[in-house]
Amino acid sequence: MRSSLLVAALLVVTRVHSASAEDQQREYTVYGYGLESCSFWVEHRKQKNLFRAAAQEWVSGFVSGIGAVGYFDLAKTNNDAMYAFIDKYCEENPSATLVHAANELGLSLASDALKEETAVGR
Repeated sequence: MRSSLLVAALLVVTRVHSASAEDQQREYTVYGYGLESCSFWVEHRKQKNLFRAAAQEWVSGFVSGIGAVGYFDLAKTNNDAMYAFIDKYCEENPSATLVHAANELGLSLASDALKEETAVGR
């Protein structure tokens, strides 16, 4: 039962990611720092300012929402690990938006949770 919920969550996250790609099949609204570019993230992560804190909190909230909707446990990660993932993604994709980076993080966490769930055989 839990495995099928994880599969459903992974599909939902994948659909959101696909919808946010340049060849959008469906549009959705993003608010706040998710609209900022990855270059904004990289620039402000190097500084200790309000923009850095606000963007980090946006990522934490977005990923928490994915976890809540997807029914998978985010206890296997922490803010530092999530921000490191976003750092790497944004350094490699400076013109992407922060929501794209957060979607990739969500996909990675959902995939890891699904692999763990399958390995444990719950």
